[in-house]
Amino acid sequence: MKIILKRLLVFGLLYVAMGGLALAQNPDITFIMDNNRSDGWVVLDVAGAEGVAELRVNNPTLTLEVGKRYSFDFSLVNNLFHPFDVRNQDNEVLLDQGIGRGSMERDEAIAFEADEDVVTFTLTPELAAVIHNYQCVNHEMMVGLIVVTGM
Repeated sequence: MKIILKRLLVFGLLYVAMGGLALAQNPDITFIMDNNRSDGWVVLDVAGAEGVAELRVNNPTLTLEVGKRYSFDFSLVNNLFHPFDVRNQDNEVLLDQGIGRGSMERDEAIAFEADEDVVTFTLTPELAAVIHNYQCVNHEMMVGLIVVTGM
């Protein structure tokens, strides 16, 4: 019995290692977010990178690099009032923390994940070509630009 269990474990690890199972990917860079009432998003800290956002100011410009996986931690934000969207230049929703209305959420390469505390995605070349800003769904003042590098 032990031999069978060991073989199953080894087979399972090999299967995962060879890409046979899509597991949640760890982010390369995490933005720790807060809000200044309904006046703006605030980046409190960034893990995994430097110089990608000005800290502790309203609606800083975010600099994202193609190919990196990003996580936005909203555990300090009441997202019932401040759900997070990523939009294009025409203000169309690409990724949506709320009700899943983003046009690029089902792209497997983006591997979009969202719950009430965290939004995670990979910045693919396709997403990078259209991404423009991040915004609170409910408050027009809570909007910041996204600049892309590595194209």
